[in-house]
Formats: sequence, C-alpha cells, structure tokens
Amino acid sequence: MSRDDDLRTALERAEAGDVRTAAAACRRALAADPTDAYANRLMGQIELGIGHPAEARRHLARAIDRSDAEQDYHDLARAFLLERRFKDSYRALDRGLRRYPGSEMLTGSRAEILATEGRHADALATIEPVLSSLGDRTPHPAVAVALSYVARRAGRVDEALGLLFRVADDESGDPRARTVCLFRAALLLDLDGRYEEAWATAERANARVSRAFDPGRFAGDVDRLIEDWPPERAESMLAPSTTSERPVFIVGMPRSGTSLTEQILSAHPAIYAGGETPIIPDLLGEITADASTGVRGFVFDQTRIDRLAGTLADRYHRLARRARRITDKLPDNVMQLGLIAMLLPGARVIHCVRDPQDTCLSCYFNLFRGHIQYAYDLTHLGTYARHSARLMDHWKRVLPLRFFDLRYEELVADQERVTRDLLDFLGLDWHDECLRFFESDRVALTASIDQVRRPIYGASVGRHKHYEPHLAPLERALAGA
Repeated sequence: MSRDDDLRTALERAEAGDVRTAAAACRRALAADPTDAYANRLMGQIELGIGHPAEARRHLARAIDRSDAEQDYHDLARAFLLERRFKDSYRALDRGLRRYPGSEMLTGSRAEILATEGRHADALATIEPVLSSLGDRTPHPAVAVALSYVARRAGRVDEALGLLFRVADDESGDPRARTVCLFRAALLLDLDGRYEEAWATAERANARVSRAFDPGRFAGDVDRLIEDWPPERAESMLAPSTTSERPVFIVGMPRSGTSLTEQILSAHPAIYAGGETPIIPDLLGEITADASTGVRGFVFDQTRIDRLAGTLADRYHRLARRARRITDKLPDNVMQLGLIAMLLPGARVIHCVRDPQDTCLSCYFNLFRGHIQYAYDLTHLGTYARHSARLMDHWKRVLPLRFFDLRYEELVADQERVTRDLLDFLGLDWHDECLRFFESDRVALTASIDQVRRPIYGASVGRHKHYEPHLAPLERALAGA
C-alpha cells in the first residue's frame, strides 16, 4: 500500500470513528516521510482522539514547522487543554492569532476555553466583535459553539441556536463541525425546555454519526470475560510482590455521574483527579504486542506480573507523586477490571450507577471524543447498558477488589452523606471543600462540563420522562427484548 493510500485510509477511518485503525495507517505514512505536514497534522488529530495529548503536540509542532496552518494552532491548543495546561493553550492560540489576525476559528476556540474555565463574561467579550459583524454570514463553527456555552447565562439562546443551525445547514462546511453544532443545539433546546424540538435535533445529529458498534459482538465479549474469570481463577491469582493503593478507578457508563464524582473528589487535597487517562489501554496494547496469542491466551507468571504491576504503579505515581489517591475515570476500564485486579489488587473501584434510561438519554444528546461508538443509537445504548451491568455484577462477585456503588440519585439528594461515605471508602479524612467542588480550579474536559461548574442540582433526575414517546427502542434493549 502506498503512502497516499495509507493517508486516505487514515482519514476515512478517523472520520468513521475507528481511531486505532486510523492511527496505524497514519504511522505507516509517517514511516515513509516523518516530516510530511499533512501526515503529522492528521496524526496529531488522531492522537487527540485516542487521548494522547503529548504525542499529539509532537506531531502538531512538526506540522506547524512545515506548513504553519491555522488548524494546527487550534489543535495544539486543544492538546494543551487536555493536559489542563491552560496558559500554554492560550499561548498557542495567541501565537496563531498573530499569524492569522482575526481568525474566527482561533477566536472561537479561545472563547470556548474561557467558558470551560467558567469565565463566561470573558468568553462572550472575546467573540462579541465577530458576532456583531456577522450579518447573514455563516460564522466559523468555533464561534457558534463558543456562544452556545454562554448563551443561557447571557440570555441569547435563540441567537446561539440560529448560528448553530446556520452552520449545521451549510452543506459546504466541515462534516464533523456541522455535527458538533447539531448536538450543541439539541442540548440548548433541552435545557430551554423545548423537548420536541430538542428530540428532533438530537435524532438529526445522531443520524450523522457512524454506528460502528456491534451489539452481538459486545455481548460476546462480555460472555468471554465472564468465562475467562470464574471464581476459581480470581481465588488462585498470583499477587504482585509490591502493590499500590493509590489508583482509584471510577467506572460506569458515560453520563452516569463519573465526571461529577471525580470533580467532587478533586476538591480533596489528598486526591489527584487524573481524568480519562490512557494508562490501562496503553499497557494492554503493550501486553498484546508481547503475546503471540493475545491477552486471552497470555501466561502471567510471577516475573511478568511483578514487572507489569511495577510499570502500572509507576505510571500512576508519575501523574501525581504526592497524592494519596489518583483517580482514573476512563469508561473502557470496566472491561479490564480483571487485569487491574491482577496487577493492582490494592486499587479501589467506584461504580457509578444512574437510572439507565436517564443515562442512555444523556449519552444520546452528546457527541463524544474518541471511540465511544454505542452512544448514537437507542438500541445500541440499551444493549451496552444491559451487558456492562451484567459484567459489573460478575466482577463484584469474583474479584478481590474493593467496590463502592455510588448512585447518582442518592448523591443528588444528599451530597454530604454520600461524599462522607465515599471518603471513608477511600480511607481519607473529611474536607468541607468537597461540598464546594464547583469552586475548584480544576476543569472537567468531558461532556459533563456544564454540570460540574455549578452546585449539584436535581433537574436531570427523571429527565427521560420528557421523551417517553420516543424511547421504545431503548426500553426494549434494556429489557433484552
């Protein structure tokens, strides 16, 4: 396959959401020419999708050196943002704005980061000159998205919706940007209580996203995990010579309260919130590469367990050397709790649980970064929810890990009691700051950003009731019909 074929494959697979296949194709292209600006730009974007911001920065810096494109500064700022290096993110945008004065892409991106930090007035002031000069012109999608983050506080919901739909309806525009704007419009309409309009827009948005999820294959994956981890295997596991109690895995479906839980914990001085780290999938990839038969047939002898356990503990330690607890809330870790129990038996697991219809509906209204491919179809969502719950029930029965079930509805109803119980589970003293988590300097970089920047509220409990006429496929999938 030629370099051009590899790049074409990388772009096609990236657009389809298959970021790992895209990455492999792009690496082959870069092996042929490591300095190629387009290949480095695409690789940087793919690394962002996988959750490797440091690697993304390396490729984007090469792209800037070779071509100095406007998009590269935007993506570089996004990479810094994923690392919560806000000053560096602003510097990248300012550098780009010096090169491209008046860039709507970079201006909108700057405003979105300001909104992410909770600086809503500054965000609005940043994009106001662009908004006032638009007239009937379609803005850059970044401007419309930035306005959507501050529209409700500024009393400009209809204006934001108009711009979002203007971008979404522009057939000459970037396909992903048009999809992003549809999802933002659906969320705004939902928050504004315009539920039928919100549903119609959410359906339109989800129809634009590739549905690569295979429900039957996922059910089979869960069956195999349960088969591979009978009680007797867990009982006979070799223990690593050294272990760590620092990692805390927050698992549960997206939109089940995982980000809220981590944000509350991040306000505790002894806890470092790691977010959705790629530590476990990276190690899993290394194990697979080291095994001719894959992880399932891999023999974990004492030497290998000690080596892998030390590697894993060290990678978490390097995230925050002084923290007593380090959280990792990558959703896919639910599939790897057996491996985690083998290598980190001292770890704790917080399992976030929420009404499955509320959880799945909230997923349906969001466009996710990376490879969450089940979120754009109600039947897929219900199937994933049912089988992942079945897997969690199995893990709790057979693994020697410590589990804490955190129910979203209970947290909303009595935050202090649930937070006290949670800190007791983590072996930490009480800190009042956990009740004021929304004042934290830490910023959540997930679909939950709007929620974790304000006190806990109960409006999202029972949210699915607004959409009951549309949820029959979800209800059937949850019931296993």
